[in-house]
Amino acid sequence: MLIAIRRLSSSLSSLTHLSRRARPRRNIGSLSAVKPRNLGERQASVGSLVGVAAAVNPSRNSRRCFSAIQITEIGSRYAKKTSSLPLVLRHLKHSQIGFICSNHSTMEPIVAEYFADVERLNILEVTSGAHPIVDAAFEKLLDTISSAHDGRLKEFSEWIRKVIDYNVPQGKRNRLVAVMLAYQSLEKGEITAEKLEKAAVLGWCVELLQAFFLICDDIMDNSVTRRGRKCWYLVDGVNMMAINDAILCESAIYHLLKSYFRSHPNYIDMMELFHEVSLQTASGQCLDMLSERKGGSFSEETYDSIVVYKTAYYSFSLPIRLGMYLAGISDEKSHLKTESLALRIGHIFQVQDDYLDCFGDPEVIGKVGTDITDAKCSWLVVKALQVATPPEKSRLLSFYGKGSPGGPEEVEVKKIYDHLSMEKIFREFEEQAFQQIRDEIEKLDHADTPLRSDIFKLLVNKIYRRNK
Repeated sequence: MLIAIRRLSSSLSSLTHLSRRARPRRNIGSLSAVKPRNLGERQASVGSLVGVAAAVNPSRNSRRCFSAIQITEIGSRYAKKTSSLPLVLRHLKHSQIGFICSNHSTMEPIVAEYFADVERLNILEVTSGAHPIVDAAFEKLLDTISSAHDGRLKEFSEWIRKVIDYNVPQGKRNRLVAVMLAYQSLEKGEITAEKLEKAAVLGWCVELLQAFFLICDDIMDNSVTRRGRKCWYLVDGVNMMAINDAILCESAIYHLLKSYFRSHPNYIDMMELFHEVSLQTASGQCLDMLSERKGGSFSEETYDSIVVYKTAYYSFSLPIRLGMYLAGISDEKSHLKTESLALRIGHIFQVQDDYLDCFGDPEVIGKVGTDITDAKCSWLVVKALQVATPPEKSRLLSFYGKGSPGGPEEVEVKKIYDHLSMEKIFREFEEQAFQQIRDEIEKLDHADTPLRSDIFKLLVNKIYRRNK
């Protein structure tokens, strides 16, 4: 990447580069830039940004391009004032080079990054789950939930805090972030710290719903680990009490909604959306378990139904729509469009999950895959049965759903997957699916809707080629 930067620098040698040391975000308007050749000679501290002027040519349609090596925490955005235009410099995953340009054709191929074309003029204060406002909101909601009984049930208060602290904040927090991204992108009024904290509480409500589903799912699947730790029901002193703990997590959602959003114009819409999505997800889980009992219901139609209901609604549609409601957007057209895009993203996400369950590193994904031994209607088995010869199908089905994780039956299934080049088939599907959803997202900026493409771009960027 450094070589590419230097090559770009060479082609732009006539430009005047700023050379002052980059300052932390505390004073957003004073961020500076350094020459590309200096980037490899020092380490910028977390909280700073290194920017490089890349192209300013008023004679060519006033095109303006600025590149940025992002050193800050993933998800942060920074703004730098120019003489006539405030530009937003957004942190990109893995410290990629980010470009902001009014005309994408001026970009070199090395910087024509799909997720770097941010032309918004306002700064999103929270774009990462690891943020002080997010953590403060979590502590507040813990107090709100544990004090629900006015101190009359001290033992309960201590237990519910333990349940939530173990099961809720340990994940990637992508659903929480999706709520906040949607809200901040669509909010028309001033965004204050108080508003952001309430948005974070709403995001934590989605994470509570996730905890409710995962606790139950681990029990039903006899799973051993979750997020690199023991599943909750296997923790000493928990056992089947975990079922009630899952119910507590779900019940806490509605207590929080009432406590924080009762006066919001869309309070009823938000509450009903949680109820609706809970039913949809439970329906998807039911379909998933019924497909196991049938012992071989591995059709694409069955798979698509399970994915939409079990994963896509609560993982993508719910958080974005909650952010819309919080920002005051309640028209049916916008919500239907959001749902359509979100379900497609959710489908890709679940296919990735199925792939990682089989081919992912347990140390990285935080759990041991059980789809093969549990006879899950997984994308891999559905596609494998489509490309396999009759003898290969027969052999695959004779081992699928047998034995235990790591056992000889699972090993044989993985050998068949390797023979059928399932990893290659997955990679081809992934690239094609992401390109299709990107094309669809681009149309949003030209549609008659308050929705913005950047919300969906950020979400897609988070899951693109993920390994956990």
